[in-house]
Amino acid sequence: KAEYGIVPHCKFGDKIVRAYFYSTVRLVCEAPPNEEKVALPFEVSLNGVDWSTTGETFTYYKEPLITNLTPDAGPASGGTEVYIQGDNFPDMEGGSEFNCRFTPVNTHASPKTMPAQFIDKQNIMCVSPGGWSEGDQMKVQVTFNGKDYDKNGLTFILYKMDKVMPRSGPSNGLGGDIVISGQGFRPEVNPLCKINGTIYEPLIVTWKEIRCPMPPAEAGDDYFGNVEFAVAANGVTWKFFEGGFQYYKNPIVEDIYPRSGPAQGIGIINFYGSGFRA
Repeated sequence: KAEYGIVPHCKFGDKIVRAYFYSTVRLVCEAPPNEEKVALPFEVSLNGVDWSTTGETFTYYKEPLITNLTPDAGPASGGTEVYIQGDNFPDMEGGSEFNCRFTPVNTHASPKTMPAQFIDKQNIMCVSPGGWSEGDQMKVQVTFNGKDYDKNGLTFILYKMDKVMPRSGPSNGLGGDIVISGQGFRPEVNPLCKINGTIYEPLIVTWKEIRCPMPPAEAGDDYFGNVEFAVAANGVTWKFFEGGFQYYKNPIVEDIYPRSGPAQGIGIINFYGSGFRA
């Protein structure tokens, strides 16, 4: 109350600023500019003369420069190590004050925060959070005090692989494309396909689909069996599919009988040849 001379203030080192009363247990003040990058004594006063003696400190840091992140895409299940490049990163321990915030752009899901890890003054790392129901574009921001997040506009794409069809094909490679369906796929990050240890470029990439080629089996046209199959939707992180891809020798049809039947669709057609399997 000004009529009693009670005007709260905050002191950062030797700089004093006006504080604002919110409640009997909370004052708010704006930190003044300061060039010193050390922990400064911080105290409050109700009259600008008599100061508290809590021994609290407030540390200024140079505004970090954030320029890039790699990779810029990862699976919706999370777990991707996202490296953020820039300069002037303070050596801090990740937690409530030093963390990354991932905010969905196209869905109404709540943002998620993950602890940041200091690598060096030019690099920090955050692991992408999981638990997303679909692929989306995420806004990634970093805070060094738990309150002020950067506004550099970095984005991270969450992709989601729902299914792969087909999971088998002829050993001579004369089948169709292997189609990975999902969300969040982008051609500009150069997705890759891997079959039996050999890497191939996709034939087509859209937001919801990656089409991988079906090459001939390395063991020849008579090969029957499973080989490793994986896809890197971001060109870096491989997703290996359980069971891989199965090759089989294409069956040969020599004859069918009968060659005609009733239009109602009843009747049995017999195929004769070789290479058939249950």
